[in-house]
Amino acid sequence: MKSIVYWGKKFFAIGLIIFLTLVAAACGPTSSSVAPLAPLVLYGATHYSANVSNTSYLYKVNTTDGTTTLIGDIGFKVDGMAYNTATNKLYGITDGAGSQLIEINKATGAGSLIANITVSASSVAINNGWDGSSMISSIGANGSDYYAQSFIANMSAITTFGVVIQQISSVGEIRLAIAADNGGVPDYAAPLYQGTVITPTTTATWYYETGINVPVTIGQKYYVLLDGYNLPGATGQSAIGYSAVQPISGEGIIWSNSGGVGAWSTMSNYPLAIYVEGTPSFSHPAFNSTGQLFAWNNTDNTICTINLTTGVATPFPSSGVTAVNFGLAFNNSDVLYLVNGGGNIYTIDQTTGTGTSVGSIIGLPNNMAHRGDFIPITGEYWGLDTTDDFTPTRNLLVIDIGALTLKQTIPTLNSLHTLAFGY
Repeated sequence: MKSIVYWGKKFFAIGLIIFLTLVAAACGPTSSSVAPLAPLVLYGATHYSANVSNTSYLYKVNTTDGTTTLIGDIGFKVDGMAYNTATNKLYGITDGAGSQLIEINKATGAGSLIANITVSASSVAINNGWDGSSMISSIGANGSDYYAQSFIANMSAITTFGVVIQQISSVGEIRLAIAADNGGVPDYAAPLYQGTVITPTTTATWYYETGINVPVTIGQKYYVLLDGYNLPGATGQSAIGYSAVQPISGEGIIWSNSGGVGAWSTMSNYPLAIYVEGTPSFSHPAFNSTGQLFAWNNTDNTICTINLTTGVATPFPSSGVTAVNFGLAFNNSDVLYLVNGGGNIYTIDQTTGTGTSVGSIIGLPNNMAHRGDFIPITGEYWGLDTTDDFTPTRNLLVIDIGALTLKQTIPTLNSLHTLAFGY
């Protein structure tokens, strides 16, 4: 009897162990071997000019009601964020003169510099073309004092610029400059850069200022300024090539016959042919599932990959898309989408960089859903409805990209500037 009881207990114990083992296997690994998945978080960074410190702040954003919880000061001007699920780290690209790659501490918000984002060469920023014959006369000692053509900077620094010049009476000397906007006219009295005096040939040709580094602010207006006034001893006049394309819609050549003082004259239908090359700026970082970082080259309107250690950007050929007030993000299937201004949606080929239209979303507030990200749970795209520093009615926009529909609008913090889902 004692032996039967003993073996009965032993078989019961063995059976219990086998049962518990099977239950454990069915339920998956224990917490001691694999850590539980952390909660999904929508991170948001504010526009830097919204803060006293002139830097961006990191927030957690409630996806139900749009309320925010401050995490901390990033310490950088952030123009875009992305979460790398391969490393569980949050990254950002900075705004301003020279884009930088940073890592953002999810607990404190503090940003740390990884590297400056660099490319092997400058990018063509503006080239509105010259037809080879069309000229505007005349500027110089015996003509107008200044000619100027406006453009919007899409680079962080100008490294080369030029215009077409032809001498029409001896010697037609002229000087090229870059000037900031001063109430709708160039700040001719304090140019950002001023070249040496040029004595042009009698055959029209391009003249350039090269090997320079003129910091500019992306999105602001500047002028290529031609100075025929501050040249003591100069004689004659020159003609300048013009284009059929306005670098800024509705704005052509402006000129002054009074040393820049007072009102300037304008001919909006006759823009000067200008060439501007510069250091590209980058924005809208996006990680694929393998941890490869992609971003947008604002100067060339192309995608690139960025090395997470060195910051070196490897460019792709032209996308064929001009991106304005846009978002760039991978969906759950590793498809790279560009959600452009006007609600126009493109997929971006990760081999060629080419953009392919997949349709448009009608009725987006302010015609944009910029600097957003795809939520891993449902696959919807979340973006923002304004790029302004401060807007009383800033909203999160929840979009079904496949159906091309806006599903939900959620009020949120007025100064939010970029979004990224993470853990």
